[in-house]
Amino acid sequence: MRKLVYFAGPDLFFGCYQGKKDAIRRMCEARDIYPLFPGDDEISDSKVIFRENVAKIREAHLLIANLNPFRSSVEPDSGTAFECGLAWSSGIPVIGVCQDRRPMMLRIDPATHLCNEDGLLTCSDGAVIENFGFPVNLMLATCTTAIVATVEDAINLAARLELPS
Repeated sequence: MRKLVYFAGPDLFFGCYQGKKDAIRRMCEARDIYPLFPGDDEISDSKVIFRENVAKIREAHLLIANLNPFRSSVEPDSGTAFECGLAWSSGIPVIGVCQDRRPMMLRIDPATHLCNEDGLLTCSDGAVIENFGFPVNLMLATCTTAIVATVEDAINLAARLELPS
């Protein structure tokens, strides 16, 4: 059975999106995977885009999520986080892609670490830095089957994963 894999991430906000989709399609084809992408349909209504993407996720057997930092943040795209939660809550396995898989504590510039009154490390805006050993927020990390370094690694893992009957 050909696996349907939804590719979540902020990639569609960049000019190189079409080239990235073409490369992913080639990798998927060789592994009997059919990729589903947000932004494949030319739609300008936000509610329709939302419904279309949700439908694609619910149709998918797996979700591969780009969890790399977005918009000058160390955190992933919030839309991608939503898509991961939706997939997980629907019983759809999630594979995360994050080039820098060091724990969050090490990913945030140590020069900006501060200590709050409780002795917890915080970043410059005062938010406590999680120390669970994950490269992303614990809710994202825990809903994933794995977090790998590259899209190709994620596609290879997706090809090997057995789908629930």
